[in-house]
Amino acid sequence: MPLDAPPGGAEVWRALWQDPEPPPVPPDRPSVVAALVSSVDGQVTEGGRVAELTGPADQRLLRHLRIAHDAVLVGATTIRVEGYDSLLAQPDREQRAGEGRSGQPVLCIVSGRAELDPEIPALQAQDLPKLLLTGTESKPSGLPVGTEVLRSETNDAGELDLAALLAKLKTEHGVARVLCEGGPTLIGSLARAGLLDELFLTLSPRLSGGDGLRPVPNVGAKPRELSLLAHAEEDGYLFTRYRIET
Repeated sequence: MPLDAPPGGAEVWRALWQDPEPPPVPPDRPSVVAALVSSVDGQVTEGGRVAELTGPADQRLLRHLRIAHDAVLVGATTIRVEGYDSLLAQPDREQRAGEGRSGQPVLCIVSGRAELDPEIPALQAQDLPKLLLTGTESKPSGLPVGTEVLRSETNDAGELDLAALLAKLKTEHGVARVLCEGGPTLIGSLARAGLLDELFLTLSPRLSGGDGLRPVPNVGAKPRELSLLAHAEEDGYLFTRYRIET
């Protein structure tokens, strides 16, 4: 169901989300939308971070997406590098609370081995609901009180059963819409497993140089068709929204 956009970036938000409408929620799992930013030459980080690629226009879109979703899914490396001690500012939390939802989306951290420093800002945040998605054999230790753990089996390569974890998010936690913010490896895993419904790709007005990850590394996967649902521009950033075809 479309949400009223908070101040800032309303035209971009309307063009990208409200006019095409949000993706439908599958019966057995939440809908999964990925959002990431890339330079014109295809780099998703500079110096290991996204700071130089993003900007106010891109951050406004990310804010709108977080407001609209029940959970934010991120990999352990992204958590370590980017912080994630808070997802939304107080006015946005109040908007969600007025709609009968939690003030912030649930932060879902994907880590097969659960080797996380309990002192990282995301785990120490008191007002941020958190879930650790990990394997059945992992042994997380020192997690702050209130950090729940969801487990799944792993394959021979040590990869988590993301489909099972998403199903648990829906049945056990009432999560209907998931926003995946990366990293690229996690987004690629979701796409390879057929679990990614839509992709929001922001093209940053920047040439990064160097040699790094592609926006959606998807080794071993078959080619997939995309349908362009919407696009918009603000401050030199090109925003696109694609549906992943089955």
